[in-house]
Amino acid sequence: QTVGAQIDTASKIRLSAMKIQLLTLICAAFGLSLPEIPNLPDLVGIVDNAVHGNFTAQTVEEPQAFLPTIAEIRAMTDREKTERLHWFLCVFLLVFLFIVVSGTVIMV
Repeated sequence: QTVGAQIDTASKIRLSAMKIQLLTLICAAFGLSLPEIPNLPDLVGIVDNAVHGNFTAQTVEEPQAFLPTIAEIRAMTDREKTERLHWFLCVFLLVFLFIVVSGTVIMV
């Protein structure tokens, strides 16, 4: 490539980065200027009215602890521990790849 083509490519990259920054600022300003979003409608009430009272709402009880305790992890079988480790590694890898790919797409 010639020096002129390299300068032209560099200026295009800088211009693209400036456009991304400007778009980010515009979106942030727009988001901050929006009025508060009203509360979501009562979905259970809507379904109840739609089926004319032939509906009972039952909620699932949340567990007291989302993650197991150390004693529960130690009591797990080796297979459960291995599957748990693989799951966390896969999630970590997918999040890492998503960040790398999205960063690459933004920079291109």
